[in-house]
Amino acid sequence: MISRIKVAYRALHGEAAEWFRAGLSCIPGRVGCWIRARLYGFRAGRRTCVWNNVIIYHPAKLTLGNNVQIVPGCQINAGGGVEIADNSMIGPGVFIWSQNHAYKRADILICDQGYECLPVKIEEDVWVGAGAIIRPGVRLARGCVIAAGSVVTAATEAYTLYAGVPARPVRKRVAGEDVDGVPEDSSREVAHRDACRPDARNELPKTSLECLRRHS
Repeated sequence: MISRIKVAYRALHGEAAEWFRAGLSCIPGRVGCWIRARLYGFRAGRRTCVWNNVIIYHPAKLTLGNNVQIVPGCQINAGGGVEIADNSMIGPGVFIWSQNHAYKRADILICDQGYECLPVKIEEDVWVGAGAIIRPGVRLARGCVIAAGSVVTAATEAYTLYAGVPARPVRKRVAGEDVDGVPEDSSREVAHRDACRPDARNELPKTSLECLRRHS
């Protein structure tokens, strides 16, 4: 009888916790971020925001650094331990999984084989694009970028862009360049500067009324 009461208590306690966290995940805005950082059960540093509609399994095993951003639609299974370091950004619809079903034995139902747990570590200044999947045991090195929709199955190199299924290195990030290889000062400012050259007055498609007035 006592054992049945204990089982029922654990079931009710778990169910109540799920309802409580579901309610917390619905609160929008920075107020919701502030409340979740204190009541959801994960550890979070300063200026870290877990936005609404983020689902976290085993939050006690999730550690977030300072200024981490996790936007709506993400799911994190921290059963095997998940750590996300400072200044990292997790895009919408990202799945970060640190545990998976054991399945190798054919003589046992998969649902009866339990789980295999491997920790996931995301280092500082990492950007994970929308819809990407981070598999158990993966380590995302400092400064790397994961393109939208990629599936990361192995550790990455620092300051490298990865894309594809499975994710593969595309190129290195270089100081003074953005991730697409365009120098930082060759964007709108350069276009505007070139358009405003005195010898560009007759190139009407490349000029603006402001430039014509300035050099007239």
